[in-house]
Amino acid sequence: MPSKDVVEAVGDLHRGLIVETGNVLATTCWETADSLTIFNVYGTILLLELFGQITTDMVGAAQPNFSYTGVTPAIAITDICAVSASIAGLNVGHRVVWPGGTVAGVLLISGNEYLSPGATGVPFILGGVTAAGVNFIGTIQADGSVADATAGAVIFTCAYVPLSPGSYVTAAV
Repeated sequence: MPSKDVVEAVGDLHRGLIVETGNVLATTCWETADSLTIFNVYGTILLLELFGQITTDMVGAAQPNFSYTGVTPAIAITDICAVSASIAGLNVGHRVVWPGGTVAGVLLISGNEYLSPGATGVPFILGGVTAAGVNFIGTIQADGSVADATAGAVIFTCAYVPLSPGSYVTAAV
């Protein structure tokens, strides 16, 4: 049997690198007034999957989405998907999943605690590199609209492939 390092390396090549946040209160990430930075992006990446898994039952009719903001150079906040239906009543294990493919794609909500759709569209290229080879710095946010989540918690996961030298993603929360 191959060593764990070889198995992990093959997994990274196949599914991308994985970064997870800690447990985030829904009241801090899915509210109408603010967005919460959940990941920092350095350089150019190919975003394969982005989702939040519910860790404490959701309360409140928030309709979340994800967005990207350029820090260096400064780029205004840009949605990377459309808002979802209400997440009120989602239980532990349910997921909200970035659909991939198009900015107009609606954030997907899993049908049950055991089965979730993955990104159904083409992966996104996020970030960039200057002509001098300096990596852009940006952030991925969890946003809410329409109504606030009043209770619940979530862990966010990002799967990506680095495209520029030295590019990577870190959890911000």
